[in-house]
Amino acid sequence: MEGIRWDGVSRLKGNTPSADLRKVADNDSFAREKRAEAIFSLFVNHLKLSQGAAKVGETLKAEKWLNDSSLERLSVLIGWLPVKMTFEDTVFCLRLFPDKKGWSDWVIYFRLSGRSNRRRSPCVSPGRQGPQKKPEFSRIRSVLSC
Repeated sequence: MEGIRWDGVSRLKGNTPSADLRKVADNDSFAREKRAEAIFSLFVNHLKLSQGAAKVGETLKAEKWLNDSSLERLSVLIGWLPVKMTFEDTVFCLRLFPDKKGWSDWVIYFRLSGRSNRRRSPCVSPGRQGPQKKPEFSRIRSVLSC
C-alpha cells in the first residue's frame, strides 16, 4: 500500500469518522484491500503520538479485524525496522489479513512506551475497548505503516 511516505504525508489523510472506518475494517464482506485501507486510515487519522493505551484501544476497538490479523511483540532485532527499538519501549508488528504462510501486503509497526512480556498489545486486544486494569504501557511513541 503506498499510503505512507517517508515525509509523513499520507494519501489516506481524511476526516471519515473512526466508527465508519471500524465498520469497514470489521466487515469481512469487503475486499481485504478495502478493509486494510480502513485500518490504515484509523492509524493515520485518529491515532496521535503520545496517546495513552486506553485512548488507542478506544479508537481502534479491534473487535473483528484483529482476529483476522497477526499481532506480535518484537523482542529481537534482526535486520531493519521502520520504528526505533529501545530498551525502554515495546515494538509490535501488526500484519493485516496474512495468508496461511503469515505473509501480508499490509503491515503496521508501532512502539509503545514501557516494557511488557505480553505477546499482544493491550491497546488492540480483541473485544476490548482498552486495558481493564492499569496498563503496562503509558503512551504510543511511533507508528509506521508499510
